[in-house]
Amino acid sequence: MIYGTFAAMWVRVYAREEYGDSYFNYQLLPQKSVNSYKRFLLRATMGGSSIDEATIRDVLAHEIVRDLDIEIQDYQPVIVYINGEYWGIHTLRDRIDERYIEYTYGFNKDSIDMINANIALVDAGSNLHYKRVAEYIDQNDLSVDYNYEYVKSQIDIHSLVDYVIAEMFLSNWDWPGNNQKLWRPQTPEGKWRWIFFDLDVAYSRTIPDIFDHAMLEEGERPWNTESVSSLLLRNLLKNNNFRSLFIDRFAEILNKEFTPGKISGKLNAIMDQYRPELSSHISRWNYPSSTTSWENDIENNLLDFLMNRPCEMAKQMINYFDLEEFGYKCYEVNDPPECFIVAPNPSSGQFFIYNNSANEFLGYLLITDITGKIVYFEQDVTLAHYERKYYDLSRLSGGSYFIKYVTDQRSSIIPIVIL
Repeated sequence: MIYGTFAAMWVRVYAREEYGDSYFNYQLLPQKSVNSYKRFLLRATMGGSSIDEATIRDVLAHEIVRDLDIEIQDYQPVIVYINGEYWGIHTLRDRIDERYIEYTYGFNKDSIDMINANIALVDAGSNLHYKRVAEYIDQNDLSVDYNYEYVKSQIDIHSLVDYVIAEMFLSNWDWPGNNQKLWRPQTPEGKWRWIFFDLDVAYSRTIPDIFDHAMLEEGERPWNTESVSSLLLRNLLKNNNFRSLFIDRFAEILNKEFTPGKISGKLNAIMDQYRPELSSHISRWNYPSSTTSWENDIENNLLDFLMNRPCEMAKQMINYFDLEEFGYKCYEVNDPPECFIVAPNPSSGQFFIYNNSANEFLGYLLITDITGKIVYFEQDVTLAHYERKYYDLSRLSGGSYFIKYVTDQRSSIIPIVIL
C-alpha cells in the first residue's frame, strides 16, 4: 500500500501467507537484532510547500534522540526497484504499531494499548486506562505531591520528560497536537511510554517560544484536541518535584546527547550514507534539485539550526522558569566547546575534519603515530565555518594516531584510531 502527504511518501510492505511467506525472515534494520518482520515501511521525503530539500530531517531527528528514554523508528537507507523500475533512495523504517512493541519489548501484540495525540484515537487495545488518568488529572491538583505520585504510578515520567525535551529541542511544528503516540502493556503495573516519530516539519524557525507551543490547550489549533503531552505537561509543571526533574534533565541532555559536536558528527555520518546514490535519485525524481542544493540546504538550515539550538533552549529555559542559573553554559562564537571534530572515529583511514564553529581557520595540519613520527603533513589548510575537509589515509597501518591542527587562534590535538 502506498500512502503520502505533502512532506513524505511511504509504502507499507506486508508479509502474508497467500503471497508466499508469513514473515520477512531477515535483519532489515542493522540497529536491531530482530530478524523476523511481519511488515515494514519504505519512506521517502518528497518535499512540499513548507519543506526544503534536506530529505533527511526525520532520520536525523531519530538519530539525535537515539539515547533518550523513548521509542524511536530505526532506519536503513535502501535503493528501491519496483518491477525492475528504479524508484531511488528510500529509507526502510519500523512501522509503529502493536507488532513493533512486541518485537521491541516482548509483550504480546494483543495485550497492548496504544493511542495517538488525540486521546480518542486508538491504534491498539483501548484508551480507557488513559481516560481514567486524564480524568484524575482534571479533578486533582498535581502541585500536591500525593496526586503527582499517583500520576507517576500510571505513566513513565522519565519517558515523558525525554519525549517532551526531544520535541521542544527539535522545534516540531506538527506537535503536540499531532505526530505522537504512546503505549502501555495491559498489566496492573503497566505505565504509558512515548513513541517518537514523523519529524519532517521539525527544526522550525517559526516558533518563537517553544513553551507556548508545547502547552497549547484544546481548541487553540484546529487539530489540537485533547493533546496528550500538552495535557500532562501543563499540569505536571505545577509540581515542584516535576519542575526540578524537568529542568535538571534538560540541562543533562544539552550537555550530553545534544552537544553541537555530537549532533554534527551524526549529521555528517548520515549525509555520507545518502550522498553516493543522490545523483541517480535526483535524475529519477528531480528532487532535490541538485546535490549542491541538498548540501547547501542541510548546512544553511539543519546544521545552522542545530548548532544554535542548545543556547536558544537554555535562554528559553531560564526565561520560562525564571532561573538565576541553568546547568548549561553557552559559549561565545569565538570560544566553541568543541571546535574541530574528526569523524568517523575509529575509521578505515577515510575520515573528515569538521570545523564546528562560526570562525574560519587557516593553519597547518600534521598527523603522527604514537611514537611521534609524522605520517602526514599539509600546509595552509583552510577550514571555513561549518566546513568539512576529507582525508584518505587508508594506506596507514591500523593503530592509534594524533591529528594536530595549528592556527594563529588555537592549537588542537585529536586522537584517532585507524582500523
